[in-house]
Amino acid sequence: MGEITTRAYIDISQIVRNTISEIGYDDIQYGFDAKTCCILTCINGQSNDIAIGVDKAFELKKADNISNKIESIGAGDQGMMFGFATNETKEFMPYPIVLAHKLAQQLTKVRKDKILPYLRPDGKTQVTIEYDEEQKPIRIEAVVLSTQHDSVVTQKQIHTDIKKYVFDPILPIEMVDENTKYFINPTGRFVVGGPNGDSGLTGRKIIVDTYGGMARHGGGAFSGKDPTKVDRSASYMARFLAKNIVANGYCKKCEIQLAYSIGIARPVAIYINTYGTNTISEEKIIKKINLNMIVKFTFFLFSNITLVLYLAFLLAFQFFFMLTYIFLKCNTFLFISQFFYNPIPVSLFSDILFVKNLSLHFPIFHVFYLFFVQYIQKRQNTILWYPAAVLPSDTMFFHLSACQSSSAVQTECTI
Repeated sequence: MGEITTRAYIDISQIVRNTISEIGYDDIQYGFDAKTCCILTCINGQSNDIAIGVDKAFELKKADNISNKIESIGAGDQGMMFGFATNETKEFMPYPIVLAHKLAQQLTKVRKDKILPYLRPDGKTQVTIEYDEEQKPIRIEAVVLSTQHDSVVTQKQIHTDIKKYVFDPILPIEMVDENTKYFINPTGRFVVGGPNGDSGLTGRKIIVDTYGGMARHGGGAFSGKDPTKVDRSASYMARFLAKNIVANGYCKKCEIQLAYSIGIARPVAIYINTYGTNTISEEKIIKKINLNMIVKFTFFLFSNITLVLYLAFLLAFQFFFMLTYIFLKCNTFLFISQFFYNPIPVSLFSDILFVKNLSLHFPIFHVFYLFFVQYIQKRQNTILWYPAAVLPSDTMFFHLSACQSSSAVQTECTI
């Protein structure tokens, strides 16, 4: 359910069923099945009171130096959003959430690959990491994993298999010691799961979608929202900024906070916290953020203009080279006279075949070659045949299947 303004038709029910099936709920014995579950849709158009602020931002109404079309779109709601990054992993994410994600992915893999065929779709992971005084991860304190299973397998078998096929391939040996605690299905049984066992209307646990508790988040779920909803887009942008600030070495850890008001394109506030790890002042980092937004758009315009000019130059150069080759290769007067009057010389075909070979590297040569082929077909009522393999797959114009000759495998016709 929700609100959206669009002219597109989307088969929402089928998309939902496909997603449920992809997750793994494709059997009625799981208590929830993609084929038989009931799907209710309640979609309305966006409220006009919201649309007047989203479709035309406050800055555009005030003509406040709007630099691009994106900035003419107002935020779809008010709120605060956070982005976080740290250099303790190559993903610039906190170490505990990285391990938890990898364990969840491995659990899905061993289930879908039928390595552990008794597993069912529902499952969750949690990792506790111990840090030293310098906030560096030094060991794994505890690992919690709960996974749905069938009613036949024993808990002892589950513990053995999860340790061997899920924990051992993922958890670094140097981070595990004799005091590391493992909790696998702590209740002792997890047969009833998924929507059949526990469901509600709370949306996503975005502590999972964000940073696993290592940093703040705005509270609004990301899923099911278009980019005008800053719960999603501003959170992504804040993460993008934080990640690049850390990656550029301005600090070891960074949290970006953005605040928005409905109907206003730009953030009403930007706050940065480097936890005392910054190598330059936080004020300079904020200036770099603002400058990057301007430079990025300016470079976008420049790069597109440059691309157009480059393509025009490239086509002009290829066309000039093509004409130069023809006039140097052939006698100019003879070439023109023979082209417009019968008969067409055989030597011309060797020239055309040469141009055809050049067309593999220069697209405009291919157009030139096809022009001659079409003309010669009309003049001589003859079909030139060439295999599709000699042409780039994305520049196929037509297929010719036979010549006047009975041979079906020759590469050119004899005139």
